[in-house]
Amino acid sequence: MSAAIVGGIPGGPELLQWFEGRMPSFQDAEVLGLSLDRASACAILNVHAFEMTSEVDDRGYFVCTRHVVVTFKLSWISRIELDGFNHQNALFGLKVSRTGDGEIRLDLEPAYGLGGFILAREVEISITPGIPVGSQYTRVASDSGTSSA
Repeated sequence: MSAAIVGGIPGGPELLQWFEGRMPSFQDAEVLGLSLDRASACAILNVHAFEMTSEVDDRGYFVCTRHVVVTFKLSWISRIELDGFNHQNALFGLKVSRTGDGEIRLDLEPAYGLGGFILAREVEISITPGIPVGSQYTRVASDSGTSSA
């Protein structure tokens, strides 16, 4: 995902700021939900992202910080191809690019579960800091005493 593209999307600068000016890779991020609305031809995609550090806790797990739910609102969808939605929807990565005609393309690269792409005329990004309710990371954070942000 290009920082230049995301920086020009409403809410994109806040996402970059949350990750201290860097683009999150979205590796091991999980798609929490996806909703489609035909009336407005839009999709809402919620993804739990975080930064995996090189630090290892006393149980041998990599320490993850900067937990955040990233919401992508894609409006005026022109094409959508998605496959494999399941109970986890872990990603290898998420990329945002622009097509030759100016549309935004959001690609979901699946590790296990949902994958595919959405093409839309407009995209907005919002962030909600913290570990989402029901996440496996809630247990890991509470067991190790680390914070959710």
